Amino acid sequence: SQLLDLTLGRARELGSSTILIYANEHTIASNKFLRHHGFVSVGSSGVMKADHVIETRLNELPVGFTLKQYSDINEPIVLLTALDVCYLDMWGHQHSDQRTEEELQSPRFLQYYEAEDIFLLFDAEDAISGICSLKLDGRRDESGTKVDLLDAPGVIQKYRQQGYQRQLVLAGIEQLRKNGERPILLEFWGESEEVLGIYRSLGFEMAHHYITYHKDLK
Repeated sequence: SQLLDLTLGRARELGSSTILIYANEHTIASNKFLRHHGFVSVGSSGVMKADHVIETRLNELPVGFTLKQYSDINEPIVLLTALDVCYLDMWGHQHSDQRTEEELQSPRFLQYYEAEDIFLLFDAEDAISGICSLKLDGRRDESGTKVDLLDAPGVIQKYRQQGYQRQLVLAGIEQLRKNGERPILLEFWGESEEVLGIYRSLGFEMAHHYITYHKDLK
């Protein structure tokens, strides 16, 4: 408790208005401790894993919706907008209203993901509506085996409850399978239980699950 008080005090000195802490869902004492000190659960983060072949046939998108690879667009402002609006209000994702000219010309996101490995969803009005990214051999699992990586999709709030995360994940899996079959890790932040259910229905199982806690420092 004393260490936590010192940490919160230091955060206030630095001008922070809020603080996030992640606790393993299985560590009962940690979760009780955080709730006791006024932290509120606002979501979850973690890693899901699929060891076996998953059905990759894409579900039909609504009329007018299209799924494109960023390599077919190559407009930095489109990518940056997608990262902002598709993950808006999902705890654990960063949002920036002020970007440098360098970032506007060459998004840092492209240092981690190849342009052809970023999928963007557009609605019938050609407005950006979703994003999903992937990386071949992106991580190693507990045994040291190379596994592919999927960054869990983001969908704009207007469509977040429509289940379009399924089509985005399936597009990512289909792209990964072009280079062979390996286990896939799906990393997520701020997902609802409903969306986690979509991932489970596709064959992913929870590997590590953390509860996201928030506290207002004002």
